[in-house]
Amino acid sequence: FDSNSSSARLADHIRDKIEHGPIELLSVKTIPQMYDYLRQTVVPALYENSTDTNMALDLSSYYHPIDVPNRMVGGLRLRQARVKYTDDCQVGPLFASYTIRCYPAIGPETESQDVFGPELKFQYQKDSTGTPYVGYLGSYSPDGYIEVLSTDVSTANKQIDNLQKDDFSGPWTRALFIDFIVWNSNFGTYATATIIMEFGASGGVASHVAILTMSPQALSAGGLGDCTDIAAMAFLIVVLFFVLY
Repeated sequence: FDSNSSSARLADHIRDKIEHGPIELLSVKTIPQMYDYLRQTVVPALYENSTDTNMALDLSSYYHPIDVPNRMVGGLRLRQARVKYTDDCQVGPLFASYTIRCYPAIGPETESQDVFGPELKFQYQKDSTGTPYVGYLGSYSPDGYIEVLSTDVSTANKQIDNLQKDDFSGPWTRALFIDFIVWNSNFGTYATATIIMEFGASGGVASHVAILTMSPQALSAGGLGDCTDIAAMAFLIVVLFFVLY
């Protein structure tokens, strides 16, 4: 992982693009607002059609440019944590004689893995390379209902419209994770970004952005092959030699 000033600037740049806009991340309190945030803030920020992005496309057609030095690797991945519609949600002895159904807090017993939607199009998927996440309102497995948006802006917006029309998210949604990867061509640095929106069973909402940067040295021996990367690898080999012998 990388903690130098260039990586910090990259993380701040990405965070500023997706936290602020026509609809700010922290203003999202409902599922309809979540879809509006995707359409009006996230997609315009990452699929911008401007002089900068057109200049970047002229330089190279690899990856989708979000500005001149930064490109998105692949599309946006949406992952939903969903719960079952459950009986016996009544609380306390006063309501013991009643049967109340609800969408409860998420947990191993309440998380849904059933197919749903028109023609049962939304299916639960395992992510063997993912890691669990502990949020403000619950703990979430790396699995869920996963949809990947196209890198074409028109197609991506149409996919979001279809997800809303087909009730992909609703009162059963306990969290939506929006994952994407950005590559900075100036420093060869990658940033993995996740927008997390948690929707509690009692109506509370918690949202934030997690960004992790990785230098070329973390991905391949010698990094980009410049003097600094080679020297860092050589120093690491020397340290390992003394540790092992």
